[in-house]
Amino acid sequence: MPDRKRARPASAGRRKKKAARPAAKSARARRMPDATLIVRDRTPQDDEFILQLTEEQWRTMPQPGAPAFPRDVFARYLQSGMPTRVVERGGKRIGYYSYVVGPDARLHVSAFMLEPTEQTDGVLQTVREHLEGEARRYGVRVMEVLIPADHARGTQLAERLGFREAVRMPQGLVVYQRAVPAATGDAGAAAAPMPGYEGPLP
Repeated sequence: MPDRKRARPASAGRRKKKAARPAAKSARARRMPDATLIVRDRTPQDDEFILQLTEEQWRTMPQPGAPAFPRDVFARYLQSGMPTRVVERGGKRIGYYSYVVGPDARLHVSAFMLEPTEQTDGVLQTVREHLEGEARRYGVRVMEVLIPADHARGTQLAERLGFREAVRMPQGLVVYQRAVPAATGDAGAAAAPMPGYEGPLP
């Protein structure tokens, strides 16, 4: 009897160690790029999804007394031809991003939205790599995004994407920047012309 009692804790300990291994492996997998994602150009058929997702996240922003989501203005922004990419997983749209390449040779991320349930490390890493690839095409070496200082969720997402605080502005806004790493073998490659727009800005 005493021997059996002593054996049980040792056996249980071995079982716990074995059970912990799959969890560690799963954590490593979440940090890997998500190969199931597709990042593609926005089409007019995507606009309702983009507007709805943006309006949902607009409501979570800390802006007391701010007006309702300017749906018509944002729709005109999309239709103006600003580079906008839709993110899909398994044929389902889960987010999008949009940007402007300024005359200062910086890529300004004007919008970056993902369904809250899809903001895993793997998804974020894959989308960031797509964005960096586009930046390199235009000869851009710095990406930046403007976020309200009290917008904790936006700040957290930017930091998970590798952006770091660069400048605090007096209007309560913070500029976050990320250097674009050079791709292997792209030295001396000619930059693509800046993207054109199909219409006037809203």
